[in-house]
Amino acid sequence: MSRRLLLPAAALLALCLTAPALASPFPSEIPLPGGYRPEGITAGTGTTAYVGSLADGAIVSVNVRTGSVDPFAAGATGRVTAGLDYEDGAHRLWAAGGPTGEVRAYDTRTGEILETYSVTAGFLNDVVVTEDAVYVTDSLLPQLIVIPLPDDGSLPDPADAFALPLTGDLVYVDGFNANGIVASGGWLILVLAYVVRKLPFTVRSSSAILHQIDPSLEEASINLGVSPLATFVRLMIPLMLGGIVGGMVLTWVAVASELSATVVLYSSQWQTLTVVMFQALEGTGAGLAAATVSMLILFTVVPVAFVYRLLRRYEMSLL
Repeated sequence: MSRRLLLPAAALLALCLTAPALASPFPSEIPLPGGYRPEGITAGTGTTAYVGSLADGAIVSVNVRTGSVDPFAAGATGRVTAGLDYEDGAHRLWAAGGPTGEVRAYDTRTGEILETYSVTAGFLNDVVVTEDAVYVTDSLLPQLIVIPLPDDGSLPDPADAFALPLTGDLVYVDGFNANGIVASGGWLILVLAYVVRKLPFTVRSSSAILHQIDPSLEEASINLGVSPLATFVRLMIPLMLGGIVGGMVLTWVAVASELSATVVLYSSQWQTLTVVMFQALEGTGAGLAAATVSMLILFTVVPVAFVYRLLRRYEMSLL
């Protein structure tokens, strides 16, 4: 074999030998200690997950890649661990104590209990940690336990924990309620999704009109001593303005009528017109859906008409 073929052949052989190891699947089942009675589970850093026990409140750390199970926090008589959540950046694991009325904070580096928060509760079930506070559901009493997190990242004082009554549409029934809680995104995640998905409309429109501009104009400006940056700002952008505005209008119309990403990322405080329309059609609010559609049409047609009239006034082309 020639030297030129030796190196590629060796690389191909190494790839073939390592591919099965790289493609090895995660274990489909991870056995836990006998009588463990697992309940809550949460992801930590890397491939680490934490699983709590209803039997004695013990917590184990699980490597979901290798399937290994290691003790994290020892249990105790009368202790219960229901829901769990990992606090990113603080090396803390929060555990809901079920009927004990306790919320415990663990140090994920040592497994030690940093603080115990005792509250009046029925059954503390699930927990979620946000940037501002720790929220714990109560499955028997219509309340949410809130533990505010200090801005400096320190551990909250036990006296700061309080119960937030749950009212409105959420009505408790006999048995377990509020079995689950999740922190939803704010308006920034919606903006990011719109920019990533819809900005190419503007870029495509701008590049299309750029190809219609004679390159000799730019070359002449630079040959006359104008810097490339000044040429782009003072010459090219005004010539491209029609395409830029046209792309912005197209992006606006696409964003205003966007639903697929919004319905996944929106929160109750940030409902767009398309989400309101979708929810109304899923229920019995045909009138609300019709009103929402009318507003959506108005919000899309009026800007388009305004931009079209403005471009005609200055004799600009959209393409």
